[in-house]
Amino acid sequence: MPTYFGLWHFRPELLPPDPTMQAQMYEAFVGLYHSQVESGLIKEVHSFLDGISGYYVSGDISHEKMLLAVQQWLPFVTSEVHQTVKFPTPIENNIAIAKARAAMMK
Repeated sequence: MPTYFGLWHFRPELLPPDPTMQAQMYEAFVGLYHSQVESGLIKEVHSFLDGISGYYVSGDISHEKMLLAVQQWLPFVTSEVHQTVKFPTPIENNIAIAKARAAMMK
């Protein structure tokens, strides 16, 4: 199963103006976060210093589960999601490609 790296951005302009409702929404966000971590959808989440953006790393999950995990945060949190490949696979691929190109040039 693939692992994903995502950049997230919170959209505070979508919060209701009432501070009590805002607090309730933040509590719901914390509950959703804990649910996703406990289920293994998300392994870790970090915030950048601006407090409204950061990144996360998923567990080993399917494309469909990653899509569901991201959609649960919409529209209040948007994501840019990237599937990852563990090292050293990319480097090994580059070496093999370079060797194949060198062999073709002989």
